Amino acid sequence: MAAPVPNVALTVADGALGISELSVEEIPVIVGTSSIGTVNVPIQFTGPSSKSLVDTFGYGPMVELAAYILAQGGKVVCNKTANTVVGTNSAVVFAGTGTSVITVTGTPFDTYDGIMTVLKAGTIGTTGIQIKVSLDGGESDTGTINLGTATTYAIPNTGITLNFAAGTLVLADKATRT
Repeated sequence: MAAPVPNVALTVADGALGISELSVEEIPVIVGTSSIGTVNVPIQFTGPSSKSLVDTFGYGPMVELAAYILAQGGKVVCNKTANTVVGTNSAVVFAGTGTSVITVTGTPFDTYDGIMTVLKAGTIGTTGIQIKVSLDGGESDTGTINLGTATTYAIPNTGITLNFAAGTLVLADKATRT
């Protein structure tokens, strides 16, 4: 014969003090990395506007998730952790007939599936070259970027810079990461 399973009966009394039950609202806490902000200082954000979120923590995985929750009309608490592993860039894979060697520098704020596509050909350092950049494998892109006479392009809010060596870029040339 199996041993009986013990059970417990629990009675909660308020001691006749008239204390009502607490109402606890569930607010997600996101602990993660971001490009700026103070480590281990939790801050609550409310409403669909993420402007103060970006002002406080910059960019990165924690900020992206928090912004998504806020866009749904929720509340969120963010707590930045120390960045123990610094982001790195992978080598660039070039597909096309242009002669400019493209490299990537900087410390990325997140993981990106980057694609740079040439929209208008030209010689690096002279006006006329147009490119577009996608950070999500081509699902969306920046639209047309006029490179002008620049030999670099800092992709906004990513920590990444594209560097173009002397040479040419040809229509439909693509640079991706390995």
